[in-house]
Amino acid sequence: MATDAESVVRAAYRAAEGDVLDVQGFVDLFTEDGVFNNVVAGESYRGEHLGDMVAFMASWRPTSTASSTAST
Repeated sequence: MATDAESVVRAAYRAAEGDVLDVQGFVDLFTEDGVFNNVVAGESYRGEHLGDMVAFMASWRPTSTASSTAST
């Protein structure tokens, strides 16, 4: 059984990496004082910038399955 925290994390992954990018849905999962930490880059996002990393990472995703397998 999923905990409440696990449900929120799973919803965040769906919003950020699911079939349809939902930046606002990702942001809405945070409390008013919530923080998203990008540990690898050593950056933290708060408030109106919570969705910045999601949008940035989405720009790296292939737009279709065909484009991701076309290099073979």
